[in-house]
Amino acid sequence: MTPHDKLIAHSEYTNAIRASLPKEAFQPEPRKLFFLAAHVLIVFLSYMAMRSVSSWLWYPLFSIVIGHSLACIGFFAHDLSHHSIIQNRSLRYACEMFCWGIIFICPTIWHRIHNHTHHHGPNTHGDPDRPFLRKELEKSPFTRLYIQFFAPHQNSSGWRIFVGLAFVSYTIRNTLAVFYKKDKKPSIVPAKPKYTIAQKLRILSELVVIMLMQAAIFLASGGQRSCNRPTPARRIRKKSPSRR
Repeated sequence: MTPHDKLIAHSEYTNAIRASLPKEAFQPEPRKLFFLAAHVLIVFLSYMAMRSVSSWLWYPLFSIVIGHSLACIGFFAHDLSHHSIIQNRSLRYACEMFCWGIIFICPTIWHRIHNHTHHHGPNTHGDPDRPFLRKELEKSPFTRLYIQFFAPHQNSSGWRIFVGLAFVSYTIRNTLAVFYKKDKKPSIVPAKPKYTIAQKLRILSELVVIMLMQAAIFLASGGQRSCNRPTPARRIRKKSPSRR
């Protein structure tokens, strides 16, 4: 890991890159909203199709289609958070709330972790996305267990199927870290950015909106129907009268 005193300042780095790129590279591309609309439509139609099919054997196929579009929406949200699509602040936040919320991520947490912290000091001690350091303080039992299941590395074996859920665990652990007191954090979080009281309140409100969004998705996909579906009554065989 590079010592902090030998790192190039973030502003110096961005200014050098900006001078080497054409002005068109920094212009917003609102046409990408059409791609967002296409993936949202695919997700919506897939949920509607899941309501209409009679066999659960179709669910894995629709889940793959939905998962692919949700991943694309996540990449779209990443570009959106870097102001490369929409410049209007209010409209951009509304779109971020929808895009991040549909995959269960608070926009404020993403900005604090990714935009404000990771990009300003990648692979430094304060980077939430950095690997765990080889120190006893970061070698807790929970950290070792987390690395074995969710963090791919050169010694990973083929049975670590939970690596595919690494981003899910990433979201959960960083969300939990927000509500730890001051600089405290879970051991499975390499670094935690500072959150103000206003930011924590905004994150709480975003979590409420996300829960409402997920409840709406549950109902739209027919979840209530499947929960209320009566169990098939067992046929009771009538006992024939015993012969005397």
